[in-house]
Amino acid sequence: MDEPYTPISCAFYDRLEILAMRKAPTTIRYRDDDDHEHQIAAVVVDVYSKDKQEWVKLDDGTIIRLDRLISADGSPLSGECQS
Repeated sequence: MDEPYTPISCAFYDRLEILAMRKAPTTIRYRDDDDHEHQIAAVVVDVYSKDKQEWVKLDDGTIIRLDRLISADGSPLSGECQS
């Protein structure tokens, strides 16, 4: 993926961390590298930073860059985190 990373909102990041702590299946909607939309049911197992980008890892091994998410657990992705 050659697109620059766009940080997600702090509230959405916090939501992902809560989902990871709950370890309950949730619905994740995201766009892949070819901009195709996907929806899967999975458990969030980790939310982490690597190479100045943020990622989510799901229990099926799927790894998604956070700015490619559309929604998690019915909550839509919102704007950038303000510092």
